[in-house]
Amino acid sequence: MNRGVEIVSNTIIAKKIKKPKKVKTSFEVTTSNILFWNLMKKDLSTVIKDLVEKRSFDILFFSETTQKSRDALNQALEPLGFSSRTQLKGNVRVALFDKYKDSEVLFFKEDQRFTIIIYNFSGDKYMLVGVHLDSPVSFPDESDRYVISRDEYSLIASYINSYTVKKVLIIGDFNMNPFDRGMVSELSFKATHCKQTAKTVSKGKDYFFNPSWSIFSNDLTGKLRKPPGTIHYVPRNKDTYVDYWHAFDQVLISPYISSTGTNSFEVLTGWSKVDLLDTNLIPNRINYSDHLPISYTLEIKK
Repeated sequence: MNRGVEIVSNTIIAKKIKKPKKVKTSFEVTTSNILFWNLMKKDLSTVIKDLVEKRSFDILFFSETTQKSRDALNQALEPLGFSSRTQLKGNVRVALFDKYKDSEVLFFKEDQRFTIIIYNFSGDKYMLVGVHLDSPVSFPDESDRYVISRDEYSLIASYINSYTVKKVLIIGDFNMNPFDRGMVSELSFKATHCKQTAKTVSKGKDYFFNPSWSIFSNDLTGKLRKPPGTIHYVPRNKDTYVDYWHAFDQVLISPYISSTGTNSFEVLTGWSKVDLLDTNLIPNRINYSDHLPISYTLEIKK
């Protein structure tokens, strides 16, 4: 008889092992303020300098510039820390100025209808594309503009794939409304007005979220005078067509970009003493441009 050993139970009691708590990764979020404006071939460097000083923009895209207006912009913006990425001479479809160092630029390309730049922000790639597609004046048939948009997005997508970039922002004058085929087709820009749809990535069909739809509900009669579009355009053969306001200037956001900033899309109607609308509350094309500028704040996680 083994008196030194006392059997308590033939059941092995297992101790509960506490699982280590998940450590939440904290990110520092910075922002990059982006502006796009179709300048209608005018020298608007003085008002743009005033705007940039008021709003602290970091990236500026301009279309319909001239050599003279680009040179004036460079002289106005260089003292504020901006550099011209596009050439000041020659025929530039979309001009680009920014405040970032050359070391932060991985790739830059000027094309016939767009300008692409890929930034390296803290080891993460961000592609920004400024576009200016052909207008309804040159191509009145919407189906023709659809073909152009399909071909242009195919080119842009080739750079996205070549440089394996997921965080993509496309901004500019698409010369189409958000609901036009060239914007919503899966064969072109795949831009949806539903943020949830854009965030649901499947089978490689990465949709863009297009917040530009929201401006159609804006009210010019209110105190804030928010326009229901970015350009007031009346077709030549309008028949009974009464939709004179159009959102040709838009921003498209890939689902991989932080979604909390996607509501920052804005159409600008003025600042300081600058009023971009005339007495009829349409863009003052005499003093400024037939397009209103748009802005967007990109969130960058570091």
